[in-house]
Amino acid sequence: DPRLAPVWDVCAKYKLLVAVHTADPPAFFQAVDGKNERFDELARRPEWSFNSPQLPSFSEILSQRDRLFARRPDVRFVALHFGELAHDLKQADELLVRHPNVTMDIAQRIDELGRQPRAARAFILKHQDRILFGTDNTDGLKDLEKVRIYWQFLETSDEYFDYHSAGKSRKGLWKIYGLELPDNVLEKIYYGNAARLLGI
Repeated sequence: DPRLAPVWDVCAKYKLLVAVHTADPPAFFQAVDGKNERFDELARRPEWSFNSPQLPSFSEILSQRDRLFARRPDVRFVALHFGELAHDLKQADELLVRHPNVTMDIAQRIDELGRQPRAARAFILKHQDRILFGTDNTDGLKDLEKVRIYWQFLETSDEYFDYHSAGKSRKGLWKIYGLELPDNVLEKIYYGNAARLLGI
């Protein structure tokens, strides 16, 4: 919308970071039935479904966002939740290659990334300067079990473990694997990239 141009102008002028949560995973846009891998989650929370002809599709929403990234290369964006592309690392790679003004965080997407550990590790090593740590935890870092799972995912080679804290709702019926990232990459993800973006 051209009416937003002055907002982006201010963001560019003052080098502000614009964090964007664009969509939920593709399963939220699909029919809530036995073929949907998140049926368990969406059956509990049917109001989370975007499967409606009155609503734009997942791909339409991401296309709109990507056009904004391209139109405003002078604005620094953080595409939250792995740019909504943790399920499709080829498309995620294309996003970062096309848009050098975009960074991603891993919040609430280790469940997707941990299902494809070799590809996710290769992706993060390639784009290590543009990945930020995040958990999407409303309690900050008070949920130590959740923090431990993120540590296990990022730092160990453990196999087939839960991506959710004990007693917390799961998204689907799968487990994840650790990436065992090197220390220099972990430092960037945990704080180095954020410090650089924030100028601190």
